[in-house]
Amino acid sequence: MFVFVFHLNSVGIISFAPAKLGYSGVAFFFVLSGFLLAWTDRQGQGASKFYLRRFARVYPSHLVVMLVALCLPTGVGESGPLPTLMNVLLVQAWAPDFAYTYSVNGVAWSLSCEVLFYLLFPFIVAALRGLSVRVLVVVGFGLFAVVSSAVLATTMFDAGPAVEAIRYTNPLVRLPEFVLGVCAALAMRSGWVPKMWHGAVLLAVAGVGFVAVSDKPAGDVWGTLIFLAVIVGAAQADCTRPVRIMQAKPLIYAGEVSFGFYLVHQLVIVHSVHLLGTSAAVGALAFLASVLCAIALHHGVERPANKALLSRFGGRRA
Repeated sequence: MFVFVFHLNSVGIISFAPAKLGYSGVAFFFVLSGFLLAWTDRQGQGASKFYLRRFARVYPSHLVVMLVALCLPTGVGESGPLPTLMNVLLVQAWAPDFAYTYSVNGVAWSLSCEVLFYLLFPFIVAALRGLSVRVLVVVGFGLFAVVSSAVLATTMFDAGPAVEAIRYTNPLVRLPEFVLGVCAALAMRSGWVPKMWHGAVLLAVAGVGFVAVSDKPAGDVWGTLIFLAVIVGAAQADCTRPVRIMQAKPLIYAGEVSFGFYLVHQLVIVHSVHLLGTSAAVGALAFLASVLCAIALHHGVERPANKALLSRFGGRRA
């Protein structure tokens, strides 16, 4: 929803200052992705099985939405043989040019980052598994601090378009967010119990950071600290005293279709504006249409394709 509101703001449907920070919602996705994969990791599952499960979960929906985007009269980003090939291979985020990074279906650049995360995850978790909490803290925050310092430094001067693309969408630049999630999950799995002051420190640093540097993509840096505190706090609560509302079936179902919602929402917004203008009613209609498309994608593509691929290539334990 944070990213959805950001895209509503970017096309003029709403004018709401905090919505300009909605781009940082992707950082939440990256931290959560690392946390959940490490939380559910089982020794002995093998890299090949892990890769198959990730491919079966993500790629079919991406491919279908990409094909739909190519057939629509108003695209989100540049199309053509090279951008299309880059989207098929999910390498568009490596291009230091937003014209290619945001090509065809703009939001898919984050999946291009996830491909790198997935490829590295078996090696990352193998290297970090069994380390002390102190070492995990040093590794996670150390890597994040080094890369984030470089990103923040580029906001101090007038960076060119190539630097702007690299500091926001390059998979290596976004990797520390994923690693932070991995380190947090492994720490909790080893028995570490987060304290209230841990989250307070992260929130305080983020608050001071927002005041000091707020230009894009600084929101990703400070937002990552907030998201990490929220994710770890929610996980700890779920392990001790589960919040009843988080077990509500409508919310669980919303989580299941949220990937489809993310894939389709920008295309829906752009075409809604193209056809109907930029009124608030168009924004509400775009939200409803995105939900319906997400449900159709989830049940018509994501679930059956995932099941078929795992059954065909996953062996008996799929």
